Amino acid sequence: MSHRWIVAFALLELLGFALDAVWHGLVNPGFEATTRGEMAVHLATVHLLLYVGVAGFFLAIAWTAIQRARHGAAGGALWTALGGAALQVVGETWHAWTHLHLAPEAMVPGLASLVGFVVALAAVAVEWRRAGATRAARRRDPHAA
Repeated sequence: MSHRWIVAFALLELLGFALDAVWHGLVNPGFEATTRGEMAVHLATVHLLLYVGVAGFFLAIAWTAIQRARHGAAGGALWTALGGAALQVVGETWHAWTHLHLAPEAMVPGLASLVGFVVALAAVAVEWRRAGATRAARRRDPHAA
């Protein structure tokens, strides 16, 4: 079940990125909030899908890592995925904070978020491949340790 949640939240994030790009690039390309209130409304509407996706992606990976660690099956790739997802949370939080303070756009938070997402996705793919190979080996030789 955890794989489904990770995928669902990753897709929600991608949808949030797309909505953000369309809104800023096509619908309202010159948008600049002049008050914190305006920016808070903007972040709570246009960026909401992205924020829910980021939080859910992090929590789904964390839950999976904890569950697998309890069974001694959490590989290094899963912890790397958790680190990437955490980096993304930090990046998006930092990005929202700069927006709420009406600071000039900074590339670093957005880049940190993107790098964290890519690292997490790649590490999740490695972990799933490893887990799949382990399951396949157990099916071939159910008596192996």
